[in-house]
This record gives sequence, structure tokens and C-alpha cells, in this order.
Amino acid sequence: MRMVRTWIRSLGRVSIPRIALVVVCCCFMLILTTNMDIGEGIFKFVRVRRCTDNTVSEASEFRTSTDITSHGDRKHIHRQSLIENVTSSNKYDVTVVTAYFDLGTFRKGSVTQFSTETYLSWCNTFRYLLNPLIVYTDSQKFYHLMKNIRNDTANRTRIHLINRNSSWAFQLRSNISKVFSQKGYPKHYPNTVLPEYACAQLAKYDVISRASRDDVFKTNYVMWLDVGYFRDRKSTNFFSLRRPKGYNESRVAMNVIQANTNMAMPVTDIFRNNLVWVGGGLVFANRDIIPRFETQLKKAVDYFLSRRVMNTDQQVVYALFSDEGRRGIRPNIELQLYTPPGDKCWFYLGNIMLNSTNNIHTTQQILVYVILTCIYLTNK
Repeated sequence: MRMVRTWIRSLGRVSIPRIALVVVCCCFMLILTTNMDIGEGIFKFVRVRRCTDNTVSEASEFRTSTDITSHGDRKHIHRQSLIENVTSSNKYDVTVVTAYFDLGTFRKGSVTQFSTETYLSWCNTFRYLLNPLIVYTDSQKFYHLMKNIRNDTANRTRIHLINRNSSWAFQLRSNISKVFSQKGYPKHYPNTVLPEYACAQLAKYDVISRASRDDVFKTNYVMWLDVGYFRDRKSTNFFSLRRPKGYNESRVAMNVIQANTNMAMPVTDIFRNNLVWVGGGLVFANRDIIPRFETQLKKAVDYFLSRRVMNTDQQVVYALFSDEGRRGIRPNIELQLYTPPGDKCWFYLGNIMLNSTNNIHTTQQILVYVILTCIYLTNK
């Protein structure tokens, strides 16, 4: 009480403008502490997105102007406060689903080699993802690594160690192998060479549908995210993925890779020439839509296998919505296309869905400055 009386007496020596400034600062501090979203909005600005076919970098529709890297206990406390905020407010209404099936080392493209270690090295990004996460894998090593990475968000994480043959996609391995073994069938590494790779790409629709039906986290939306989608993101700031703007609730959102695609292209050419229309690295939809889309895609896979053609899910989706595919399969769940400013922007959709929380540190600093200013003015 003595301190309070002393502080009140000191106000008598402060000018009216200074008192007004203190009041304004206190109100500002109250807004920031009671509604962090408002505080964050003050410091956000739009940066120009850069699209490349091999990097995500820090491109994003919404980014903040200052990155402050914390460490040690302070970082742990900050992470915990973010996690508690997520749990209490349930503000992240998108469940992220990913999977890794260990195919060993294989050739990717003309010379690149992908191995188990390649995928393991990409996992650390998931440490900073605030959304609920569901992981499926047949790899003990991957399972334990993801458990460690998501240790601080265990209450928002489910990691399933499964038998790959429990997926209808891997049950088609023999049929896919027969297609790839046809004399003269083009070899695109690994798409039309390694049957297990094609199976793994198709299995994403199986696991995302499982997650939708289980609905563990009670979110309205579910999305597939490749393990390596944000592999070039170097920031250690937390981030979340949100519903993309303009999303149609009855459709499945995907990223356009080649805008001027010929939809009259024969499906045989699509598969054999390894053509791509939309990317399979991110698939977003209302939770109720995904199981219906999975059924539709599986029907397409069976149809194209009967035509003696196959490739990855990207060729299946292109062929499904081509003129010929529409006539043969009659899809009833349409795509919502998100088209980047240029072709082969593989990560455009993920970047416009990304919401970084790195400015919380900046907000905390401002709060400190406001408090110090108030103390200085009232004692001057």
C-alpha cells in the first residue's frame, strides 16, 4: 500500500500530457495481452511471393517483419505457452496428415538419390507446426524420430505404426508392377520404375481418409502434407496452416503446376509421358469430402489399371479430370484450383495457407517497452 500511495503522489508531479500518454500505453498493453491476434495483426505485412520449383524459403502471403530467435529455457517456455494457447482456444481448425513408407534408397529423376536419411532430415519442420498432426508410417526409425520431434505437442499428435499392406494402395503393387513391366513402357524414375513409390503416393488418400473418419481432433478440415513439403524452411518460428481463402466447402483444394494444361490429352499420354497438372504435395478439404474423394480416386486407379496405364497420384488426378477421364469415370467431387503467378510453383498453396507466429516475440518486446515507458514517465 505504501508503494501505491507513493506512486499516486508521484502522479501529482506529472504533467497532464504525460498522464495521457501513460493511459494510452496501458490501454495498448491491455489490447495486446488480452487479444494477441490484434497485436499480431498490427505488425503483419505482405511480402512478394517467390515461386521456385525446388524451394519454399520463407515465401508466404503473410509474414512478419522481425525474426527473434530464442534459445534454452526461454524457447521451451515460449513453445509451451503457444501449445497451451492452441489447446485452450482450438483456433487451428485443420488437422495435418502425413506419412512415410520406407522404400530404401531409390533414384529420383535423372541423377538424384533419395534414401531413408533424406526423409528423416526433412522432419524437423514438424517440430514448429502448431496444427494437430497425424502421422502414418511403417518405419520404426521414423516413428521414434517423430515422437521425439512432437514431444512438446504430444497432446496434439497421433503417430501410427502400420503395416503398409493394410492400405489398398499397396495391395495394388502386383497390378502396378505388371503395368510397369510392359515392353516399351517409359521409365520415369521412380514414378514408373518402382511400384512401391507409386503405391506410396496413392496411399496418401487412404491415410487422409482414415484420419477424416476417425476425427480424433474434431476439426472441420483435414489436409495431406508431404514430409518434405517445407523442407527448405529454415526458420525456427512456430507456424500453422489454415483454410485457404476462397475455399469451396464441396471441393478438394490442390495447387496448379501447369496452368495451360491440355485437358483433351489422351489418358495414355498423360501416364506414359509423366505429365503433371496439379501437385500432390498438399491436398486440402472439408473433413466430410475427403472420404468421398478417396472413393472416387480409387475408382479412377482401378479404371486406369484396367487400361494398362499407371503412374503416381498426380497423373491419376490429371487423367481423372481430363475429358476422356470424365467420360469414363464421371467424377462428382471437383477440385478447387489454386493457381500461382507462374508455372511449376510447387509450394504456392502451402505458402498462402501458412501463418507464422514469430511476431509473438516482437509483441512481448513491445509490452516490455510499454511497461518501462510507464515506469519512466511516472517517476520523472
